[in-house]
Amino acid sequence: MKKVWMVGIVIFLVSRAMAEWEIELKFQSKPEVQQYPDTSVYYVEGETLYYYGGLWFLFKDGEWYESESYNGPWRETKPSDVPSEVLDVHTMRFPPPPSLETEPRLVIFAGTNVYYWPEGGIYRFGPFWYMYVDGVWYRASSYMGPWFPVGIIFVPEPVRIVHKKRKIVYSPGLVVDRETKVYYVGNAHIYRYGDVWYYYRNGRWYRGRSRNGPWIRVEIVPDVVIRVHTRRTGGPAIISPSRREEPPRRIEPPRREEPPRRIEAPGREKRRR
Repeated sequence: MKKVWMVGIVIFLVSRAMAEWEIELKFQSKPEVQQYPDTSVYYVEGETLYYYGGLWFLFKDGEWYESESYNGPWRETKPSDVPSEVLDVHTMRFPPPPSLETEPRLVIFAGTNVYYWPEGGIYRFGPFWYMYVDGVWYRASSYMGPWFPVGIIFVPEPVRIVHKKRKIVYSPGLVVDRETKVYYVGNAHIYRYGDVWYYYRNGRWYRGRSRNGPWIRVEIVPDVVIRVHTRRTGGPAIISPSRREEPPRRIEPPRREEPPRRIEAPGREKRRR
C-alpha cells in the first residue's frame, strides 16, 4: 500500500513538472507593465500576461496559467480560480475576432514557409493559423477556430516578418449604420463614432482610443451610439444621463437710475449794504 502511494506521488510530481515546463515564456528582463484604467490589474502591452495580487497570470490557447514570476514556472489553473478582475480586463482587451465562414484561399509568401491570405491579415504557419486584427494577434488550429488571443512572443518570427513586409491594416467585421454613421463590430457590442470607440458590457459603457481599448468607464455616450446599440440588441432604450446643468443664474433687474440732479449755476451774491 505504501509503494502504491509513493508511485502516485511520483506521477503527480512528474505531471506537475511537465505542466510547468510546457509554457516557455522567457523575458530577458522584467517586462514593463501598465495599470489598466480604473482597476488594480497590471498588464504587458502586446502580451496576454497580467500581474495582480502578487501573482502573474498568463492566457494561452484557451487555458490560464499562474506563477510567482513573469518567467515561470507556470502552473495551469482553472478559470474559476483566476481573479474576476483579471478576467474582466482580459475580456475588455481582447474582444472576440470575426469568424470565418469559408476557408480563405492562401498563397505562399516567396522565400518562406508562411502562407497568407491576400485579402487580409490571416496566415498559416506549421500547424497553426494566425489572425492579426487591429493590433492584436489571434491563433487557432483551424480557420474555423476557436480563435484565442496570443501574445506577440508566441507568434513565430517568420509570420511577424511576413506581416511587417505586407504593411496591411486588417479591420474585419466592422459594419456601418448608414443612418447614423456609427460603425460597430458584428459579433461584439463595440462601436466607433468619429474617432472614439465605445464598448457596452455588463450594463456599463466604456470609451477607448481603439477597438481594443484601453477602456475607461463613462456615463455620457452619444445618443446615436445608444440608438444603434438598442436597435441591435432589441432591448429597451437606454438613455444616457444628461450632463449636469448648472442652476440658472439669478438675474437681478437693473437698478433704476435716478435722473441727475439739476445743479443751479451760482447766482450773484448780493452786495452788502
